[in-house]
Amino acid sequence: MPKRWITDLALTVILLPLMGYSLIGEDVHEWLGLAILALIVLHHIWNHAWYRGVDKGRMSIYRAAQTLLTFLLLLSVFGSLFSGLILSQYVLDFLPLGWGQELARMLHLPCAFWSFLLMGLHLGLHWSGIMGQTRRIAGLCGLSRMRTAVLRLMGAAIACCGLLAFFRSGFSDYLLLRTHFLFFPPGQTAAGFLADYFAIFGLFVWIGHYGGNGLRRCSARKKVSQ
Repeated sequence: MPKRWITDLALTVILLPLMGYSLIGEDVHEWLGLAILALIVLHHIWNHAWYRGVDKGRMSIYRAAQTLLTFLLLLSVFGSLFSGLILSQYVLDFLPLGWGQELARMLHLPCAFWSFLLMGLHLGLHWSGIMGQTRRIAGLCGLSRMRTAVLRLMGAAIACCGLLAFFRSGFSDYLLLRTHFLFFPPGQTAAGFLADYFAIFGLFVWIGHYGGNGLRRCSARKKVSQ
């Protein structure tokens, strides 16, 4: 398996528990944050060629949306990681980063949730390539109608569960700065939290995948009409 696929898989796996700040403890949260930082650096090293070619070639509707999404994701991730470094009380408490804590507290939560949303959309845009690579690794040749139908049904089911979890968890409140503190429903377990946020992430991947397919078709029709 290519190094970048291992990096991206690790990013996705770590992202889910990272969102459960009070369920995993502050010290674990900070260590996972540093792991995410290292993996993001690796991700950009493996994909550095994309940045070299971002201003080259034809800018289709799909490519414009992908580029905008990538830079919005970079901005939100930078805000989340930078504010996290300032707020660190365990792993990096030896660094003189005490300044700007009030602003960092205000930025950290919405940046983290926007990063979560945008990462899901970003992954969704590349989902066809991911599934193709997965089939090659698993040695599955060609397309099976039955397998495709089952996977699509599973994706739709996860997206529906994610939509319910999105509203039940008050996800939009964190995106829109309606609250500065992370709350969990009474009796929320770590397993329940992970299931909810896995479904929410799956919802964003689903939107990114089918939204990306729609943008590709629009770009193709526009190219043909020209």
